Amino acid sequence: MFDNRNLSEYYFNGIRIGNTELLFCGHQQCIPGHSYGPFVRSHYLLVHISSGKGIFRNQTASYTLTAGSTFCIFPGEMAYYQADLADPWEYYWIAFHERRGLHGMEHFLLQASISQAQPIHITDHADSLCALYAEMFQLCQIHSGFSELKIMSLFL
Repeated sequence: MFDNRNLSEYYFNGIRIGNTELLFCGHQQCIPGHSYGPFVRSHYLLVHISSGKGIFRNQTASYTLTAGSTFCIFPGEMAYYQADLADPWEYYWIAFHERRGLHGMEHFLLQASISQAQPIHITDHADSLCALYAEMFQLCQIHSGFSELKIMSLFL
């Protein structure tokens, strides 16, 4: 089921942090049962749930997630996710890839306890983390050198 009426996505134009290139970010208030996949991506995708609930499945496990949770899809990984039928999620996402080699950002992901073996992070500071994603998304609408610098700092 796909409905893009409540979907907004912005593509970055050459924002790089070391060997990492930011690709795009977005926001969606999903309709009940909205799903994506199964799909294999060539980049990393971090998805932060700001409200509601749903499921995320990768090759090794299935997770029921709620507001404050973040899941990561790794390059080459088969993944599927679906909004709940009664309380569909709203989420933000950011996609990035490594220009040379792989795993350059994995040490940052590990600081948030995210790995391919454990692709879920549940924060104790849901409002603060959601505010960071929302601010990054809002900055995408401003085209200036300042906004790109701020986006890089928020990503890190």
